[in-house]
Amino acid sequence: MLKKLNSLAQQTATNVSRRQFLGRLTKGAAGAALVAAGVMVTGSAAMAGRGVSSRACCGPRAKCIAPQKGCKLVGCANLNPGGWEPILGCLWDCNGVEQTTGCGF
Repeated sequence: MLKKLNSLAQQTATNVSRRQFLGRLTKGAAGAALVAAGVMVTGSAAMAGRGVSSRACCGPRAKCIAPQKGCKLVGCANLNPGGWEPILGCLWDCNGVEQTTGCGF
């Protein structure tokens, strides 16, 4: 398995060291795992009929910042959908209009 990974690294990244290639591969896998965990947490909270908590989207120290009064937190959102690593944020329902915000302290 390691030989296959090494040959893949040599074929796809000729100007990048193996350490850099493996580091990027690890970051991508970690990012995908975070997104999957966020989706699972959000989905299970929605199925249970409870609201989504700020901790599900922002972690234990930060919280979701409401865009305006009267908005309801409905889920988590990836604020960097085309990027290498996801940036988790909060998805809000503001009188029928979906809005996203980042996390704050």
